[in-house]
Amino acid sequence: MSASPLVVLGRWRAAELVTEVAVPLGVAGAVWTGAARLLRGAEVGPPLTTAEVTVLLGACVVVTSWAIARQVWLTGRRSAWSAILWACMACAGGVGLVRVVASSGFESACETAKGIPAVVAVEGAGRALRCQVGGLPGNPYLPGTFLRPAWDGDVSPQLGLLLAALAALSALGLRDAGVSRTGVPERVLRSLRLAPSAGPSGVIGGPSTEGTVQACGNATLWGEVCGQLYAPKKVFVHGEWCVRCQQVFRPVDRLVTLRVVSLVTADLDVLNGLERLDATAWPQGEPMPPDARLSGQERWALLGAITVPDVVTVAQLVGLIHARLTVYANAGASPSAANACAVARERASRVHAWFWTGPVLQRLTYARPTADAVFAYGPVRLRDLDVERAEDVTVQLDVGLLPLELRVGFKKTFLDEGRAPQVQNSKSNLWIPVSPAKLAKDAQGLWVPRVEGAALRTWLATERARDAEVRGATVPLPYVRTGGAPAEPAAGLLDFVRYPIAEDGLDVENVERIGASITEWQWFEPEQVQQLRCDTLVLVEA
Repeated sequence: MSASPLVVLGRWRAAELVTEVAVPLGVAGAVWTGAARLLRGAEVGPPLTTAEVTVLLGACVVVTSWAIARQVWLTGRRSAWSAILWACMACAGGVGLVRVVASSGFESACETAKGIPAVVAVEGAGRALRCQVGGLPGNPYLPGTFLRPAWDGDVSPQLGLLLAALAALSALGLRDAGVSRTGVPERVLRSLRLAPSAGPSGVIGGPSTEGTVQACGNATLWGEVCGQLYAPKKVFVHGEWCVRCQQVFRPVDRLVTLRVVSLVTADLDVLNGLERLDATAWPQGEPMPPDARLSGQERWALLGAITVPDVVTVAQLVGLIHARLTVYANAGASPSAANACAVARERASRVHAWFWTGPVLQRLTYARPTADAVFAYGPVRLRDLDVERAEDVTVQLDVGLLPLELRVGFKKTFLDEGRAPQVQNSKSNLWIPVSPAKLAKDAQGLWVPRVEGAALRTWLATERARDAEVRGATVPLPYVRTGGAPAEPAAGLLDFVRYPIAEDGLDVENVERIGASITEWQWFEPEQVQQLRCDTLVLVEA
């Protein structure tokens, strides 16, 4: 939701009101148009019976009463008499208009047939209209053809009372029956589910300079922990109520201390250049060597630490961290940490974060310091995450770049034709963008990781676009694990397959694919994005 929630809600409701106004009035107009077409004609046979006219006009009256009473309801006039009055007036106008149309339609049909209109007495039925065509007036032996109106326009007192009763009852019973149920509450809930936190402005009394807060731990009637944040120095009087849950304040005793890390730079060329320098390659059939750290450059910078109650949501935590980025940058940190704070202020999401478990401070030169990474966003509370039970927890701010660990096989050729090609395996990391390329200023940080299939395929297919006959270049091959057999390739087809990490390594032959090719998916769900971060990825020919 944008910075003007009332404006957004007004637009959503206005879009629904267009349907609520147009559909009932359109249906009412359609039924009266259909009734007029049936009642305006001239028939050789007997006209419509009283029962048929009653049913037809009754159906039009019911639909019109619903349409008009619905509009009165939407304007905020909830009085029963208002709905009845406007509905009866509209129905009376509709019946009167149909009478005029029926009369004019019969006269037009009589003139077209070159007949003679007349009013005759009908035994037991009063007087009736008819049109004599092709006969001699007053000559009973040459009567010609008689055309009669489908409806003579006569509304008896009994029919009028019945239509009035139908209009009143329909207006009362159907005035709150809409075309469809409103979707505004669901859209609001979906927006709030991924909405950022207010940060320090959501803390009553404001947070301290250390960034700590206290929270209310009451169970609420709506099925969750209250979690209202207060300043750490606020003193509660015995029996004082929480402003959110309206119960006696009960503080949360368990606090969680988390380290905060973020990327040193958001330059893809720099990051992928470091990954190419630190890539590991080894001949097929031999064990994998240790990871090379030739660059010695840290991808991640430790910004600082923050202590919060375990009922704090991910959005609240990220909001509090964003408010402390300036404090982290001015706390005598290293230049890399200062750069990381600047990148986080400009690009980091305020909706979600990654949580690492275990000691990772000695592995900040790795793109993936740990495979135990949990992706959490929005209203998820820290106490509901598995990482909350770990001793060492690190929260990573997401600036829109995701590292993928790729394992591929390749054939390395040389310009010297007498030198035999080398077939090797390699393991490296590839950084891909997962955030929108451009964001509006008022939507800064309002995003969750997104991986487009076409973009991912372009990133992964770059090295495979080379001709296998080119000398002095490397050509990717199917990945072969030590002791395993290569998969049977099918020419021209590539796939991007996720392999689970097992103690005995990777098994290329006995792998269960996760659906179809994930490079064709347009948007990965959060669980799938988390798998991309945690699992080993292998490029194979399918």
